[in-house]
Amino acid sequence: GKFNGTIDNFSASTAIETSIGTILATAALHPLSDGDSTTEHWSAIVDIQEFDFGAFLNDTSMFGKVSLKASSIGTGFTKDDITANINIAADKIELNGYPYRMLTIDGMVSAAMFHGKAEIQDSILRSFLTV
Repeated sequence: GKFNGTIDNFSASTAIETSIGTILATAALHPLSDGDSTTEHWSAIVDIQEFDFGAFLNDTSMFGKVSLKASSIGTGFTKDDITANINIAADKIELNGYPYRMLTIDGMVSAAMFHGKAEIQDSILRSFLTV
């Protein structure tokens, strides 16, 4: 992996390749000042490729392999002060032995609230939700 910057102003990346799958990730944290105060602005991108969460969590009956790409940009680190845009595109999420396909989530998270849309285009399950 790579790390550039200081503990409160950085960019970092890593590639983890194991026998149970691959995880690629980048993250950045930068302070933003509005004159009176400073807030931390962060971003993250994760690419999970055929990662076997069942093997990782030692629960292969419930969980299986996951392939997805996720990104988020926001401020705050607790449920009370977070504000973030999230985007998740899952090609596959295996649960209870079934590989659910084509799940997308796109929206805004703030103060324990989600506003956005979620959609699944699986061959046995099709659903669209806007909240």
